[in-house]
Amino acid sequence: MEAIKERKKLRDTLLEGLYQHHFNHTGQPMTITVTDTKVEEELAYKYLEDKGLIHTERQGRDNLCLEITTAGIDHVEDSVEGK
Repeated sequence: MEAIKERKKLRDTLLEGLYQHHFNHTGQPMTITVTDTKVEEELAYKYLEDKGLIHTERQGRDNLCLEITTAGIDHVEDSVEGK
């Protein structure tokens, strides 16, 4: 059960990071180097994309552009309001 909590926390943390990046960089996508990510992070990004909370696009072999969607923004803001 602890692993489930950690995965949910990781997804929330990654999504909140994309939210902050979006507003701090005038809506520009964030680029990460895939070889620098851990497997759990890659799975978390895949999950967020499948849920429609982020959009991802490969650039070359090693780079991944990440962009939060409007649904992702709403999700982050709704979770803050719910706390």
